[in-house]
Amino acid sequence: MQVNLNRKTGFIEKFLKKIFHNLIIQMIYPGVAKQPDSVEAMKKTMREFSIAIGREEVELYTTDHIKLEAQYFDINKCRENLNNKEFSKKWIQKITEELESYPEAMTRFKPDAENLADFFQLKLPEINYQKNKNPIKVACFCHGQSGLINTSPNRVFNYLLKGMSVLEFNYRGFGNSQGFPSYEGTCKDGIAACNWLIKNKGFEPEEIVAHGISLGVGVAAVVAQKIPGVNLIIDRGYSKLAWVGYDTIKLLFFLWLGKFWGFLLGFLVFWLVYFFTELYFSYPVEKIIPTIIGRVLIIHAKHDERMAQYHAKRNFQALVKAKLGNKPLKEKVDHLRNSSFILAPGTHDYFLHKNVPRNKDSDIIVWFSHLETQKKVMNFYFNRNLDDQQLFQIDNYIENENENENENENNTNLDLSIN
Repeated sequence: MQVNLNRKTGFIEKFLKKIFHNLIIQMIYPGVAKQPDSVEAMKKTMREFSIAIGREEVELYTTDHIKLEAQYFDINKCRENLNNKEFSKKWIQKITEELESYPEAMTRFKPDAENLADFFQLKLPEINYQKNKNPIKVACFCHGQSGLINTSPNRVFNYLLKGMSVLEFNYRGFGNSQGFPSYEGTCKDGIAACNWLIKNKGFEPEEIVAHGISLGVGVAAVVAQKIPGVNLIIDRGYSKLAWVGYDTIKLLFFLWLGKFWGFLLGFLVFWLVYFFTELYFSYPVEKIIPTIIGRVLIIHAKHDERMAQYHAKRNFQALVKAKLGNKPLKEKVDHLRNSSFILAPGTHDYFLHKNVPRNKDSDIIVWFSHLETQKKVMNFYFNRNLDDQQLFQIDNYIENENENENENENNTNLDLSIN
C-alpha cells in the first residue's frame, strides 16, 4: 500500500472534518495541550544540557512551508563532552538538583550514577567497530504522543553513547513547531527531517534509521516507504492506530458498565472512533511494511500497558508475507524473527501507570535499560543476526544455559506463527 499524502477531499469529508477534527486531535494528540509542570521543567533543563553537549539547532522546513522545531546531535561534535568525566559529573549534579522536586520527571534518571550512561539508565555493550560493514550511522527520531524535544533525553543519549548521530524534531503543532497536526502533515514532517539528513549532512538513505516510537511508528513507516533504503524501527507501536482507540474504549466500558453493556456500548463507540481515526489518522503500518525496501526491526514490550502484543504479531506477519510469501518454511520464519523481532522486558514508557508493575526480576522500565536487548538492537544496526555475539566484547558477562533459555523467551513466548 502506497500512502498518498496529497489526496483531494470531497465536500462531505471536509464538512465532517471541520466537526470532528478537533475532537480527534485532542484524543490522539495531547501534545498540543499544555504540558505538566514536570515536563516543562525537564524541557528547560535538558535544553540547557543539549546546548552544553554540542547540539545544533536546525532550520527545518517541510514541502508545504511549515517550520519545525528540530535539533541535531553530531556524534563527532558531542564525543569529547561525552567522554569528559568532569563534564558528566557537573551535569548529573545540575540536572538532579533542578528536577529533584519533580518525582515523575526523575523516573527517567538515576541520581547516584557516576557516568551519563548509568544516569540515563542505559545498558550499553562495548562495540568492536572493526567488524562494522556499512552500519547505520544516524537516527531520525519520530516521537510519540507526548515525547517532545528535550522531554525524553534517554532516547537521544541511547544513540550518542553508541557512537551514532541523532536528529529529533517536533511535528507541526507540537512544541514550537508551526502549523496544526494532521495525518498527512506529520508524515510530511518526518520525510522533511529525513531529507534534511541526506541533503545537509550527506548521509545515504541506507545509513539512516527512522526510529518511530508509539504514535511515531506510523510516521516513521511512511518515511521508510517514501525514501527507499531508509531503515525502520517499530518501537512499542501499533499495526493500525484505530485499533488502539478500540482497546482503550473497550477497557473503559468494561470497567464502568460491566461486561455485557460495556461490550455493546464499546462496540458502537468503537466504530465511531474507528471510522474517523481511519479517515483522518489511519497510519496503516501493517500495510506499509511490505512496501519498505530497507530493513525493519520490531521491538515490543512484554508489559506494554498501551499497545497490546497483537499489534507486534500483525506487523511481524506482514513482514513475513512480504519477505517470504504466504506459505513460508518454518526455518525461514525463525530466521526472520531472529533478525527482525524483539520482545523486550519493560513497559511502554517511564511514566508508569499505577497498576503496571516493573519487571519482576530487575528495575527495568523500558528496553533501553536491558543489556541483552541493547545488544540485539546494535546487531540490527550493523546488519547482523540479532543473537550474533561475535560483534560484542562484553565485560563481566557470563553466558550459561539458564540465561540463554531466559533470553530465548524474548522471541518465543509470543506466538508469531502464520496461519
